[in-house]
Amino acid sequence: MHLIKNFALMSNLEADLELGQFREQPESVDILRLCINLANDFQPQAAESEKKIVVDEESFAGALQGKKVRLVKNLIAQAVSNLLENAVKYSDSRSTIVISAERATVEKLPPSLVIAVRSTGLPIKSGENEQLFQRGFRGTTAKQRVPAGTGIGLYLAKRVMMLHQGAIGLRTNGKESRFKLIFPLSSLV
Repeated sequence: MHLIKNFALMSNLEADLELGQFREQPESVDILRLCINLANDFQPQAAESEKKIVVDEESFAGALQGKKVRLVKNLIAQAVSNLLENAVKYSDSRSTIVISAERATVEKLPPSLVIAVRSTGLPIKSGENEQLFQRGFRGTTAKQRVPAGTGIGLYLAKRVMMLHQGAIGLRTNGKESRFKLIFPLSSLV
């Protein structure tokens, strides 16, 4: 069912990108509350391997400064879910997955709101960072540890962020990975 949902979403996203508009209307969303709800949804799955998911509420308070984010809630929920699903799947047992927010300047983008999912687990091989966001690509170590997978979760998250005039990024340091959803500050309302 999850696979069918992802393929349907991929088809809709491609059509939305061609049209240059959303099928659903963006709305003002409390993204902290959305992340807390998603973390709670994934907690039982994480607990199976003694992992926990923590939402750094203080970082959200500093980054949002009392504002909401204008976005298509279902699409961003799917993007965050894809990041959380991967973090739970590929992080080490008895580790903590952290969802945080910050205002930052990322690469060549203007100042942005960044929602990050950080985990410690499978190292991502050098040179695979950008490929991870391509449709159907799965990292070498990921395929070895979890043979089943479609390689479309990060691709979908990238497409969702493109529709929101944002971006997706990844920073790695050994076994630590930090996937970032990058929103323009103009999306804060």
